[in-house]
This record gives sequence, structure tokens and C-alpha cells, in this order.
Amino acid sequence: MSELSKRAAKYYFIQGIKLVMVSLLVLIFGGVMWTFFSMGEANAFEHVLNMIFSFGTLFMIMLNFLYSMYSPAWYDSLVLSMGARRKDVFFGELLKQITFIIGTVLIYIILAVSLHRPEHIITILTCSIISLLMGAVGLIVGHKIKKYGRVVYIIFVFVNAALFATIGIRQADGKTLIDAHADSRYVIVSAALLLFAILEFVVYRINKKAMVV
Repeated sequence: MSELSKRAAKYYFIQGIKLVMVSLLVLIFGGVMWTFFSMGEANAFEHVLNMIFSFGTLFMIMLNFLYSMYSPAWYDSLVLSMGARRKDVFFGELLKQITFIIGTVLIYIILAVSLHRPEHIITILTCSIISLLMGAVGLIVGHKIKKYGRVVYIIFVFVNAALFATIGIRQADGKTLIDAHADSRYVIVSAALLLFAILEFVVYRINKKAMVV
């Protein structure tokens, strides 16, 4: 591996760690807020835990999608300007996403085990696969809209953040969308992995034409 490739890989790895930290800070902030608003309610502790796991896994999907969408116009362009090759950018993006997802999943699994909530682990792992898929989707969208400028990215961020905030949050019965379709979970995971492989091939083809913005 050349020095430029190593530098690109290090850069993307650090970005992945930063995303893990963002996810952790949001988890802590959300936990404090939900605890405050749930004080005095019956089963307040259970409600806070349910919100942490449901919102946290949703946020993992949303953050990976949004940052991947922004990457072609910022992170990837910056790495290319340093002299890295396009394939370094492709594998670097993959490294960043995997680092973020693994780090975030470990945080939630440790939380689930320490709080004796092993039933959440399957949902966490399922959402991690969906997050990986949405990262590929984000890159494709990012490559398609980067020619319109970063103002378009900001609009997309707000629109998609609002969309993610309104879907996947726990329903009235206290289940996430993934929990509600538990019987189809393996189908969802298999389909997500297949789509991810297909979309990564598309990303690789698109990335071969990537340029400094």
C-alpha cells in the first residue's frame, strides 16, 4: 500500500471514529432528555430504554446515509485533492462506514447486555445491515446531486432528517418497524445485503469518474 493510500485510509478511519462519537453524544443527550420528560410516569425507565434503542438504531441508519450523501462533494473531493487514487476513495468510504457501524453497534450491544436487554441485539444487528445499505444509497445520491452545489445537500439533509424522524420511531405498541416485522427479518437482511453488493458495484463505477469539486 502506497503512502497516499495509507493516508487516505487513515483519514476515512478517523472520520468513521468521529461519526461514532457523534452517535454516542446524541445517545447521551437523548437519554438525558427522555429521562427528564419521563420523570413521574409509570414504567419511565422502560420507556427511556425503548426510546434509546429505537431512536439510536434509526439514527445510525440516518447518519450513515446523510454523511455518505455529503461525501462526494466534501470528503472524497478533499482526499482526491491530496493526490489519492479513485480506488483509495472507494475503499476509504467503505472503511469509514464499516468503522462507524461497528463502533456504534458495539456501543448499543454493550448497553443492551449491561442492562439485561438481549432482545434488542437482533434488532441492532439488523439495523446495522440496513445502515450499510443506506450508506451505498447515500453515495449514489451524493454523486448525482453534487453538480448542483452544496445548498442542495443542505436541503436534502433537512428533508431526509425530517423523513427519518417521522418513520421508524416506536409505534403505539412500543415496537420499531423492524420489530413489527420480526418474522421477515431474515428476508430483510438478505435483501439488504444483496442490494448493498449491487449498489457497491454501481458506486465503484460512478467513483471511477469522481473529480475534485
